[in-house]
Amino acid sequence: MPTITLNSTNIIKNGNNQLLYVFQNGGAKFTNNDIALANFTIYYSWFNISQQDYRNANFSYIWFDGLTYQVKIPDGQYSITEINSYFQSVMVSNGHYLIDVSNGQFIYFLQFQENPTFYSIQFNAYLSFLPSTVPTLYTYPSVLPYPWTLPIIPITPQISLFTNVISTFNQVIGFLENANYPPTPSLTQYSHLSDFTPEIEPVSALNILCSFISNPYSPFKVLYSTGIPSVSFGQQINITPPNYLWNKITDGLFQDFTIQITDQNGLPITIKDPQINIVLNIRDRGNNQ
Repeated sequence: MPTITLNSTNIIKNGNNQLLYVFQNGGAKFTNNDIALANFTIYYSWFNISQQDYRNANFSYIWFDGLTYQVKIPDGQYSITEINSYFQSVMVSNGHYLIDVSNGQFIYFLQFQENPTFYSIQFNAYLSFLPSTVPTLYTYPSVLPYPWTLPIIPITPQISLFTNVISTFNQVIGFLENANYPPTPSLTQYSHLSDFTPEIEPVSALNILCSFISNPYSPFKVLYSTGIPSVSFGQQINITPPNYLWNKITDGLFQDFTIQITDQNGLPITIKDPQINIVLNIRDRGNNQ
């Protein structure tokens, strides 16, 4: 049974998602042949937050001073906890926090957190303290940028999904686009669960496409499709099908063919690590009816 192997030397496209195999000696002729995936090895190295790929890295927040401040998450692989940590780092850079005098801990007034019970992201906006509590219980940041002051009447700040660039960050957290949460500064502590299912991870499955297979039921020419095994970001994904899923090769003479790796919707995935290995088996269908 002939075997074809593709690896990082076959990559032909930025994003490491397309590989080209060139047949030697003038090409290869196929008649009544099938092809199947024997093994697929790749590193889990694509981002879930990417302004270039998904335009999902931007949102804003409205502080107690009524001004809107932009947040741009650097491209990367994030959990909601890590998105919240980055959000806090932006608020620290803007001086938008208080310090607990008793222990020196930073006090934040906006928060994202997972709510697995409801399969949602929960956004919390906390009431400001009365100005009289500063500096007896809390203190303002001692470094620039500064100043701002607590409002006379306790209210909450807001997150804003209106941005100065195209952004689908609302889909990450499952909130409505072009909306503020709360709609106006709230006079009580505010919590909100996702309005629809959040899409923290845009890639839920991997499709391996092959340019020279013939399958009228698969317009994308899918050779193999798989869910993503439970591995951590940066770890190796190794897929060996328990049974060969044979696909017909279009009859004819071929100089080359391409393999492309896409998500569940047929969209190319930007893979950071080029260490890819794909093993394909070919059979004569006439002898395997």
